[in-house]
Amino acid sequence: MFRPTKHAKKSVSLAYVIAVLGMLYLMIPRLPRFMWNQSGAFMILWIGFALLVMGANLWFLVGADKERRASRSKTFLPVRQVVATPGEGERPKQKRQMRG
Repeated sequence: MFRPTKHAKKSVSLAYVIAVLGMLYLMIPRLPRFMWNQSGAFMILWIGFALLVMGANLWFLVGADKERRASRSKTFLPVRQVVATPGEGERPKQKRQMRG
């Protein structure tokens, strides 16, 4: 099974960013003029999706997800196990002792 290296993943992500920039460069002049109808909605959705793809790949290239994970792991303390105490109206459970 092929597992790409970190360098290969970054190269693919960079290729996607370049492809989206090229697509935007070629297609924005060809999109219809904005009007409040179906063609205008298509134009807004198309540009929004292209920017979303480009932003996600730039996020990966910059490594912001790694920084975010690292900062989260520093802020959260290890989880302590909380022992439940009996509430109102409940009797504490007694441990049985063996005789002998």
